[in-house]
Amino acid sequence: MIYISHGDKGGVGKSMLSAVLIDYLLSQNHKVTLIEGDEGQPDVALRYAGLIDIKAVNLNRSGDAEAAGLLWIDTIQTIDADAIVVNLPAAAGDTLDLMADMLVDAAAECGHGVTIIYSLGAYATAGDMLQKSLSSGLMSAVPLSQTCIVYPRFIGKQETFTFFKTVARADYIEKGGREVVMPALSPAELAEAIFKSEASFSALADKETSTLSLGQRIFAKKWLSAAYECIEVIV
Repeated sequence: MIYISHGDKGGVGKSMLSAVLIDYLLSQNHKVTLIEGDEGQPDVALRYAGLIDIKAVNLNRSGDAEAAGLLWIDTIQTIDADAIVVNLPAAAGDTLDLMADMLVDAAAECGHGVTIIYSLGAYATAGDMLQKSLSSGLMSAVPLSQTCIVYPRFIGKQETFTFFKTVARADYIEKGGREVVMPALSPAELAEAIFKSEASFSALADKETSTLSLGQRIFAKKWLSAAYECIEVIV
């Protein structure tokens, strides 16, 4: 299965979602490969280097959709893994959404299904971009049962998101779409400690390997358990 961490706005938690997803898949003994879509900001790759195979691929190619699409296809056909996590860069929809059906068809020819996870921003423009993807982009290229909308809790409560109040959201749920609320890392001291570390989330939550203080580790373990519950809905 290919899991695409999507969302056309920066700062909505796409990389965090990718990292938690990788952590969960490893805990379930999957063979995982990461496609890091922004070579300039390989944050997820740094955290899981040495634990999984990593492909650094520049998918942020606005105005050059064909090149991004070919790069995508050439990369996935070389991967020997039962789970592929694609961490898309911000604005990747400007390129990949234009070839959504082709990319999903190519994945199928390589023996992979596709699940698309969309991390959402709170404001109307973010909801508009999601609706565009649902109508003609990556989210439209697979059955809604193979998609999931993520409301990042660090941005706000689910009901404060503009999209949450729309007819489009009600229609999405009625037709089989899924949604989750990704828990926020808190307190701020814990979030800072985790973001400064390059260790896997599981390693930071584990008594034997954690570099966090006792209190931070206990909070991290609780957060990771809640985050895993969200991932279980997705996978």
